Amino acid sequence: MSPPIRLPDSFGDPGAAVPLDAVARTGRAVGIVLVVLAVVGAPMEGRHLYGLMAVDAPLDLARGCIGVSLLVVTLGRMDRERRDRWIVAAGILLLMVAVSGLVDRQLFGLVPSSLTPVDLLVTTALGVLLLRAGVRGSRRSADREDPAEAG
Repeated sequence: MSPPIRLPDSFGDPGAAVPLDAVARTGRAVGIVLVVLAVVGAPMEGRHLYGLMAVDAPLDLARGCIGVSLLVVTLGRMDRERRDRWIVAAGILLLMVAVSGLVDRQLFGLVPSSLTPVDLLVTTALGVLLLRAGVRGSRRSADREDPAEAG
């Protein structure tokens, strides 16, 4: 396990040690990707980002909100169990967007420029990655608690 990194923390003690476990790293990485996609796509409203990904206001808003919430959850002082639940919820939201995009490429009128195969692939991959990380983190937390209860 990597040593804790000291980060300024707006929710508690400044410079408190925040352990960088795999679940937190995954959540932060996906959050950064989603925020970057939302910010880069905002000025290109109604078109495709380099012909690869749809950038429409509702999609950018969803990406930005999910990305910012992931960053807040993984950078803030929150117990692991709650953080893992937030990460699983974000993964489920992304998978819901991907499945909806498979049913209707325009997400029922919300994305006029239509989702592309790259959109669907990226959204599905990020959703599965978050879901896997959050579930594995929850299992590890449960495994740590079980021996204490048995004793």
